[in-house]
Parts: sequence; C-alpha cells; structure tokens
Amino acid sequence: MGENQNNNKNMFIETVKSDISSIDSILSYIETNGYCNDRTRSLISELVAIYESYIPDIENATNYYREKYFGTSISGEDLKSDLKIIRGKLELFWRDNCTPTDYYKNKSSNINVHNHNINSNKVNIDIYQEFKLVRDEIKNTGYLTQEEIEDILKRIDQIEGTYKSDNTKPEKWNKLKSCMNWLSTKGVDIALKLMPLIMKSLEN
Repeated sequence: MGENQNNNKNMFIETVKSDISSIDSILSYIETNGYCNDRTRSLISELVAIYESYIPDIENATNYYREKYFGTSISGEDLKSDLKIIRGKLELFWRDNCTPTDYYKNKSSNINVHNHNINSNKVNIDIYQEFKLVRDEIKNTGYLTQEEIEDILKRIDQIEGTYKSDNTKPEKWNKLKSCMNWLSTKGVDIALKLMPLIMKSLEN
C-alpha cells in the first residue's frame, strides 16, 4: 500500500472514531436533556448513508429501518436504541482497522449468491444453512453460560418460525419486536449474529 493510500486509510479511521464520538455526544445529551428526535434521526440517516457501503446491514434491525420502509411511527427511545446499535457496529468496524469482519465477508458472499437468477428453493436452502451456522456459532461461544446459550437458541427458533410464517411484514415485525428489545440488551457480537436473520425474516 502506497503512502497516499496509508494516509487515506488513517484519515478514514479517524473519521470513524470521530463519528463514534458524535454518537456518544448525542447519547450524553439525551441522558441530560431528554430526547432530541430530529437531531437523532438526522444523525442516523447521515451515518447510514456514509457507512452502508462499508458495513453491510448497518441500518437493518433498527427502528429507523422500520420507519423508513414500513412507515411505522417510532419514539425517542427507539431512536436512542438505534444509535446504540449503530455505535456498536461502528466500534467493531473501527477496532478491526475499518476492515469488514469475517462474518460480514461471509454474509456478503451469501448476498452475491442470492443475487443470481436462482429459484426460491435454493434461496431457502441458503437461509436455513445460515440459521444453522448461527446456531453452531452460538453453541461454540466460550464466554456464554449454558443458560444463556439456550435462551439465544430459543430466540433463533422464534426468528426462524417468523421467517417460515405467511404473516405480513407488519405482523412479522410485531412478532419480533420483543426479540429486538431483548437483543438490545445483549453484546455487539450476539447482535451482529442475529440481526441479519431478523432482517431476512422481515423481508421474506
């Protein structure tokens, strides 16, 4: 990598760090002064526009996504939760030197396959393999207790059941809302594993 490329990469890394600080500032403002929905929504929109090319699914599983595509009304608490989700993704991206994680690389590969002209049976097989992959990853996560693993696996079952259902998108969202609230209390690693599955379920 040449000197100019190194300089550009370093500047980009600093920009990501600065944007994380901007999120922290908004969250701090909210804690002190209450919700500022217009400012929060504007920041979320800006971050999604900037980073969606670098971080797949950055807006997925957020309430902002639900408002943007389904027209559902959301609250200040919803937007605050969205900022925390996006902050977690940005921090993971920054800690990895602004390089996509292996999980995202694998997911990008899956997306490329799905974009080819293949039949729905093939798509379903790939998605069910993705559910199996995430289950296996959870079972082999060393820092989780057995009780935590079982709890997460039940949530994955819930997500997969929603994917298989014939419900409308709003009905699926209502079914998964409790799962989303639960997921916001978990760490970034768990959220990154489950959020793509949730979005697949909502989009099916």
